Parts: sequence; C-alpha cells; structure tokens
Amino acid sequence: MSALTGTSSPPRRRGRDSAHSDAELLALVAAVVRAVAADPADRETAPGRVSMSAFNRLRAHVDRARGITDADHPERTPTAEAIHLRFNKDAGRKVSWREIVGGALREDPTMWLAALGREPEQLVPPEVVVYALRRVASALGVSVLGREAYRERRAALIATDRELFGEDGLLEQTLPTVNQIEGQYGFADACQMAGLGGARAMLTVEAAAARRASPPPPQPVGLPAPVAMALYAALNDKWPSRDTLRAFAAASGFTLASVKGLDWEAAMAEAGEMLQAEGVTAPELVRAKPNGRGRRLTFRAPVEMPPGAPRRTERRPRNHQSLSEGLTGTEIERLRRGDPALWAARHELYLIALRVWLDGLSARDRRSRLAYIAWRRGTAWPAPNGFDRDDHGGFTALRDEASRLNAAERRRGRAAVPAELLNRARELQAQLRPADAPPVRSDASARAAEVFEFGTALRAVLAGECREVQR
Repeated sequence: MSALTGTSSPPRRRGRDSAHSDAELLALVAAVVRAVAADPADRETAPGRVSMSAFNRLRAHVDRARGITDADHPERTPTAEAIHLRFNKDAGRKVSWREIVGGALREDPTMWLAALGREPEQLVPPEVVVYALRRVASALGVSVLGREAYRERRAALIATDRELFGEDGLLEQTLPTVNQIEGQYGFADACQMAGLGGARAMLTVEAAAARRASPPPPQPVGLPAPVAMALYAALNDKWPSRDTLRAFAAASGFTLASVKGLDWEAAMAEAGEMLQAEGVTAPELVRAKPNGRGRRLTFRAPVEMPPGAPRRTERRPRNHQSLSEGLTGTEIERLRRGDPALWAARHELYLIALRVWLDGLSARDRRSRLAYIAWRRGTAWPAPNGFDRDDHGGFTALRDEASRLNAAERRRGRAAVPAELLNRARELQAQLRPADAPPVRSDASARAAEVFEFGTALRAVLAGECREVQR
C-alpha cells in the first residue's frame, strides 16, 4: 500500500533508496534540512529554502550522527536527486524540491502525502477531508460549517497561499472542493466526521452570527424595591420580607424590580427616609417575625395600581401541554385568525427543523424532545417551546408529521431534505424574526414609568380602596 496513492502497488525493487517508506524518507529530509539551517556556513538559510547541493553536503554528517558510516548501507539517507525522482515518480506529476522540503517540515506530513498522491479519479481520503473542514472552520472561527461558507473561505485561503508561495502552494491540493466532499461523503456527514455541525445542524452561520451580534432586548423595568417597601409599610405598618414584597407587587398589579442580592437592611432604611420625607411615620427597622407553623400572613394591598408604576404582565405558562387543549374548534380557529400568515410560517418552520433533525439520525439515535434540544443548541433552529403553543400540535405530533414527510420524499426517490427546503427555512426565519422579537414598551408606557412620583403614588394608595390579601 503506497502512502502517496492510497492504492495497492506491486512490491518495489530494492535499490539504493528503497529501504525507506515515504514517511521515513520525509523524516530524513527534515533532519538534514534542519542540520543545514543550523550549520554555521548556512546559518542564514531558512529550513524551507535548503538547496539540493546543501542537502547533499550534510546528509552524510546526519547519517554519521545516526550511526551509519557505510555509503552503501540500506538505511543511509539518499541524495536529494534520488528523493526528488522518487516523489515525482510516485506522485505522477511534477513535484518541486522545495515542495518536498515543505512537506517534510510539516508537523504531520500525512495530509501532504495523501494530497500529493491524489488523482482526479481517486477518492479523497477521509483524513484529507477532516483536515480541510477543520482548517476552514478554524479560519472562520466557527464550530458550525456550511457549504457556502466553506466554498468562499476555501477560495480565499487558496488565493492567499498562491500569493505567498506561488507554484509551491499546497492548499489547492489539500482542500477538496464542496462537490468532491458532497459526492463522496455527503457534506453533512463529512462535517460530523470532522466534529463540526454541517448545514443540517444549522440554519445559516450568518443568521446565528447576526443573532449573536444583535443588541439584547430591553429588560422590563420594575418599581425599585425601596419604593415598593415604602408603599407596603405605609399600608401595613411593618416591613415585608422578600416573598411578601413580591406577593404585594403581584396583588397591586405592578412589576417589581429584581430583589436578588439586595441589601435588605439598607433598602428598609432608604424606604423609611422616603416615608419620613412625605410626613408618614415609618415602622421600626426590624424584620417581620416568623408566623409560626400553620399560620398564613395577611396584608393590605391597594385595589388600584399605584399611578405611574410599571404595569405587571402575566407570563405564559411554561409547560409541555398544548395551550389550545380543551378549546372548541371555533376558539382554535380564532387563534389562527389572529395572524394566519405568521401561524402558518411558524408551523412550516417547525416541521422543517424536525425534518432536518430526523434526517440526520441513525436507527439507534433517540427521537425524544431532549435529543432535539441537544441537537439544535447553538444553532438558529427554533426551540421546542413554540411547538406546544397556539395549536401547533406539540412536539410528538409535529415530529411524527415531519417523519411522514421525509418518508414521502424518499419514496419519490428524492433526498429527505432537499437543498430548497433549507433555503425555505432561511426565508421563514427572516419573515418571523421581527414578529418574534420581544415586545418593547410603548411610548405611553415608557412615559408612565418616567413620570412616576413617589409622593403622588403614596397619597393615592393611602386615600384609595384597599383589600386584604393572604399569602
């Protein structure tokens, strides 16, 4: 088996340079050119530019260091001319001496040897494919690689290699084309072989990068904890605990800012100063005592939300049951009529995502919800939360429908996930991106938050109607 061609060949005639394999011969070349570069007479010569004559001058010196003094010893280092002839004969094309030296100086010359012996009609060795995909992904700085991204960066790398090294450049031989990879291995399978995510594990690298580069959505603005504590204390003549303050905010209808990590003693002191500034006596700065087992806390809360406070919005329940469960057909249809185009676009994108996921699974792979979550993590494919909303049917129903669609494509003799399906997914993502963006406060809501004035809110709460709340 020749390391250059990757094919079986008849035994080589034993001659003066036949005792070494291709890899061993390159190791000898590397040892000699490094010795030449270290020699005082050639100390200004870079290893990659060692000439044939300089190589021949010091090869015997390197052999003596290896314990070989006989010029006819089968393990001695051949001449540069013999090595050059050997590689040109096995490669079937012109190979320059500098190219041989460059291949020998590589940390791992295996890829160079495999690329040197590759002919157009031969299969691209898997190690060359793995190297090429990882090389391009490293240049892009990504862990998920698509066909177009590989094609464009490969062309740029080859152009740079030619500019730097001219005819001695190697990247054109070591980076196979997309068509070669696709035809022999399948691009997605080759990416998995290289430990990278292919087009089936992504929507587009560009879409994911754009999502990461986009500014984070504005966070909801809540009423500061000291303000809420002051309102609670004015109505109840005592200070709340964290849980009680959250319950007070919920009962009063306003959003409370996060109290995580808040210095509670300092917050009570600040709230007390706010009350005193408005002429209201503040409770003593002590924590509420435990109620004891079986006792429930009762506190007073305003019926009307304090004026200017940010309004509380209810979150959707986070469960894996369809929110349309138990609705009548008319009510479900009303859900769809809310925006039929967006509903249909989401439903189509969900099915495409599941079809792509299922197509990449083997017979032994799990088809569970958790398996899908692990597969789409770090990509632009949709999370399964939306599968359970607005009568999309839920994960299991969508997965089964996607499986039937893939099977139908295969029965027609087509790929389960054709290229046009991925293009359609990109179109749907672009269509849904504005609609699925987190809601931003309206101008009226923003102005309401900006004009909140504690004194006005306090007087409205004290003068307004209150109700008893149990926690």
